[in-house]
Amino acid sequence: MPTTSPHRKTTWFETQKRRKKNPFFRLLRHSFGFRLLIASLISLGILGLVHRFETCNQAQFSQDCLTAKLGDVISVGNVESFSIITAAWMYILESSKRKQQSNLEALEIINNTQGRPYAIARIEALEMVGAAGIYLDYLNLEGCNLEQLEIPYTRLRHAKLAGAVLKGADLRYTDLQNADLSQADLTEANLTGADLSQANLTGADLTQANLTGANLEGVDLTSARLENTLLSAPDSSASPKT
Repeated sequence: MPTTSPHRKTTWFETQKRRKKNPFFRLLRHSFGFRLLIASLISLGILGLVHRFETCNQAQFSQDCLTAKLGDVISVGNVESFSIITAAWMYILESSKRKQQSNLEALEIINNTQGRPYAIARIEALEMVGAAGIYLDYLNLEGCNLEQLEIPYTRLRHAKLAGAVLKGADLRYTDLQNADLSQADLTEANLTGADLSQANLTGADLTQANLTGANLEGVDLTSARLENTLLSAPDSSASPKT
């Protein structure tokens, strides 16, 4: 029977989908002024805490030390510290936008290298996008050399991977429903728990591949090489075609 996917930490894509439903995070994402305001308030709060500690320490933590000299936190001497802390928090608050830009650049690399048999940049881009949890449905990677690719848990429904070289690839728990993997080289690939339902694996080389717990419902394994392949015993609902 198919193996239940173990818990995976929340991906960047899943986090963004949740944040879009939250008015605060939507405003934080789209408004530079709001991010600057939040960073400024945090910086002011940090400087205030530091100033209170110094004041109370000098006053040996007397009862009125928390309210004494409150206005001193806003001074020329604190301008540089305030600017540095605000800049640091702006960098933190804009991390999501930088990640989004990186993912867009990775997707552009993947699109621009379609049709090229081998490209190191494409492999790195695929791994980055896969780790971010972005869906790669209908992606065309026919005939591409993707040896040692590591994209566990990635969604690749209806992907075109006919003739692709995926030797030694880490495809654990990938969603490959209806994917075309005909004539693909999956030698020593790790497909543990992968969803291969309705996938086309005709003529694929699965020598020493690990398909333990994979969902093989309706998969077409006609003429596939299955030498030393690890296969879970299929149940009645998962009948691969051979």
